[in-house]
Amino acid sequence: MTHRRSSRGGSLNEKDRRSRERGYYEEILGAEAFGGSGMIDIGIGNGGPKSEGKWYEGDHDRRRAFQDTGDLRGRELIPNDRRRYFASDWTTNSHSMRDREYALAKPPGTYRIAMLGTSYTVGQGVDDEADYESLLEVKLNEATGGDPPVEVLNFALSSYSALEAASLCEVKVPRFGCDAVFLISHGGIEPRVRRNFAERLAEGVDLQFDGLRQLAGECGIEPGMAESEIRSRLAPRGMDLVRWVYGQIAKSCRARGSVPVWVFVPRTDESFDAADIEEFRALAAAAGLETLVLPDPYAGRPLAEIIVHPTDEHPNELGHQLIAEALFAALKNAAPRLGLALK
Repeated sequence: MTHRRSSRGGSLNEKDRRSRERGYYEEILGAEAFGGSGMIDIGIGNGGPKSEGKWYEGDHDRRRAFQDTGDLRGRELIPNDRRRYFASDWTTNSHSMRDREYALAKPPGTYRIAMLGTSYTVGQGVDDEADYESLLEVKLNEATGGDPPVEVLNFALSSYSALEAASLCEVKVPRFGCDAVFLISHGGIEPRVRRNFAERLAEGVDLQFDGLRQLAGECGIEPGMAESEIRSRLAPRGMDLVRWVYGQIAKSCRARGSVPVWVFVPRTDESFDAADIEEFRALAAAAGLETLVLPDPYAGRPLAEIIVHPTDEHPNELGHQLIAEALFAALKNAAPRLGLALK
């Protein structure tokens, strides 16, 4: 069964969506990340996102919003940053999260959730605290009555995939003592993970995990190899890479007493085959992650009502509200598996 949002209009199939996403991330991260030549003056380049001719033109700080990490994550947000970004108020905390400030040590009696994801989860295009991660935190605290208090920490970043999540679950998330770790997924899981792995290999960063080193070796990937060749060699092993990443996330979380949760949230304009999503859900479950699927959090709303701009499918404030409501509804049923008491 294929889920299509034809009633909304403007729905993209997976091939078209991936092509559009490629163009979007070329602007955010620079053309060289996609095999191009030179940096585009956007995101990670010499400055911030290039806004000429864009819907956010004139309401967007072009200074660089990210900093390189030199490891498998590739990049993270600049900490303690405040600016206008994609026509919205954008603030980061001291931990390089787009979120309010949290103590490193979890307060006694608190239930903590780490939210790992990409541009949807980081809330690109909406103001601080209008993203679904922040809205979910409010809903959960209303449901618990503050007993226990619930904190949801936003570790998301545009361009991240499950690969970066695996790294975060080793190098950063454990310091916060989270009770659950949510891996937010959309369509195009395997191509995104494979693309990002190819980028890290081309950059020559420490792969951090023996499993990744072994996979790269089995593919015949050598230092200094062109990224285009790396991509070609990884292509037959994409699902093996996803399988390993899911297993590593589950292993890292379970070893520290955190419950790993795979959550599928469709994009606003996304057409997807339910059988494909079930394949990845089953893969995550087999790896040891709890799973939640939100088949249509937007409740059939017309696309124009839930996106930030006709040329940008990121959810607007209504879109984020609908995602928060759908995720909260799913969590009410899943709460016992996560050790979370909701009233």
